[in-house]
Amino acid sequence: MDSRSALASPPTAGDARGVQVDQAVFTSVRTATGEGYRIVASSGGIGPEDKKEITQRSGSHGSLCDPSETAEALLSYRLAGGRQCVAWVRHAGTEHTARGGQRVHTHLVVMNAADFDRFSCDPLRVRAALLSVVGATPDLKPPAKLEPLSLPTRSGTSSSSGERASNGGASRGFDRIAAIVSAVLAGRHLVVPCSESPLATLAGVWSAVPLPVRRALALSAGLKFAPARRMNLSLTTGDEAATQRAIRGQDVEWFAAEGAEKDSAPVYREWLALAHRFWDDGRIQEMDRLSACIDGDVTPDALNRIAAIRSDLEQAVTADAQASSRLAAQYASFRPVGELETNLVERILATVSRTEQPDA
Repeated sequence: MDSRSALASPPTAGDARGVQVDQAVFTSVRTATGEGYRIVASSGGIGPEDKKEITQRSGSHGSLCDPSETAEALLSYRLAGGRQCVAWVRHAGTEHTARGGQRVHTHLVVMNAADFDRFSCDPLRVRAALLSVVGATPDLKPPAKLEPLSLPTRSGTSSSSGERASNGGASRGFDRIAAIVSAVLAGRHLVVPCSESPLATLAGVWSAVPLPVRRALALSAGLKFAPARRMNLSLTTGDEAATQRAIRGQDVEWFAAEGAEKDSAPVYREWLALAHRFWDDGRIQEMDRLSACIDGDVTPDALNRIAAIRSDLEQAVTADAQASSRLAAQYASFRPVGELETNLVERILATVSRTEQPDA
């Protein structure tokens, strides 16, 4: 039998059709009334209150952690009006004012919650789709009135393939990711100093964060911490002392590298062990798809139970007749909870059935 087809996770939401989203550009411009950062272009569906909030939470001069010309960052958060804003932030040439440095250019999209679900609530997928539509070069002179965009929900790039963490699943590297995942699942508000690209760290963390948690999380990756952004998760690089000063008195905690692995609470042991195996095997995309299929209970018991069932599916693929019989008996009377567990159990039973009844 083809073990790859047996182990492949169910597909996530999304299809070849695009979704209609509103768009805007926030950057520095020179006008007859002055200079500064503002929304310079937008589609009609972004109203005054949305614009006010976007302006408050966007990055302006010197806000990227990386000062290089090729630096980029992401913001993702739920607007007060209920829609999701995903902002792709980049440097776009030299700042035209006397401040010097790099001009910060943000191309953002705003979509309803159901359409964000079609991207598996993954801002890296939205970024990849936006790149495929608008290209890699920022438009510094967009028309003031933009049309809505049609973004493909399958752009060929996911969070795991688009930004692969450089540790390659090495034990210490994974322990660091697992500690962040545990803290996020526990609902803690974090500022995390990253030793590598914040976008790569986000890809690793997101691979083990279930869909309901993704929906609710306001995050930034690659931007300096600013209280006005109101982020639950901020992935940063650069001057750690300055960042620690900035978070004093704020409802966030500094997630230092030293000893952070100890925060990887055992309540998520089976779930994180499954993620660790997937990472070690170079299957981060499979873990990402599994996490995106979880759309219900995300308590430790629920996640550990799903991990145990998914691990049994792994065993079923290579099981001998005796092990297959044991799994068949175990899952014949098993009562799955929800669509994902039902799918996994059906695949286990189908797999062991073929083992118990080999071709003549």
